[in-house]
Amino acid sequence: GSVAFEMAQQLEHVGEKVSLLAFIDTFHPQMNVRKVTMGMRFERLFDEGSAYLDEAVRGQLDRRRRRAQQARVAALLAEGAPIPAELRDVHLTQSFEAASAKYHPKPWRGAVTLFRAENVAYVFRGGGSTYGWSDVVLEGIEIVRVPGNHDTLLLEPSATILVRSLGKALALAQRDDACAERDDGA
Repeated sequence: GSVAFEMAQQLEHVGEKVSLLAFIDTFHPQMNVRKVTMGMRFERLFDEGSAYLDEAVRGQLDRRRRRAQQARVAALLAEGAPIPAELRDVHLTQSFEAASAKYHPKPWRGAVTLFRAENVAYVFRGGGSTYGWSDVVLEGIEIVRVPGNHDTLLLEPSATILVRSLGKALALAQRDDACAERDDGA
């Protein structure tokens, strides 16, 4: 999404028209991530019960595994050694996060269609419904909710809904372009 946003900026800068800019569950690179306090943890425990405990334990185990993998990637990079296939996703994610942290989107005089997961992880709810993009997208953000979460959005059954919704957005953009061309030619 951030790459698409910058591409749209650059295309319009050289005079090209961007008919549709679509984000698929894309967070603004500097979106506020909620800090989780002990009080919030107790509140979630009270509200969600054992489901929260399950998520918290799995999350802690995932974070430990990820830190170990990141340390291994860093060691391999320091040695100049190749990254093995099982660690390439970790390396790619690290590289993306580093690049994303450096990217500061400039305001864009256009609209965005945000295909947004219905289920958003608690810490990412700080960006609001637009995931923090409303300050830089000047002509509005259309939000299309898709069942699932960030990790399942591109998997069935969510993928079918996402593809249909994206197809409708593309068809609408093409229709609007055709109407604008007829109006310009008249």
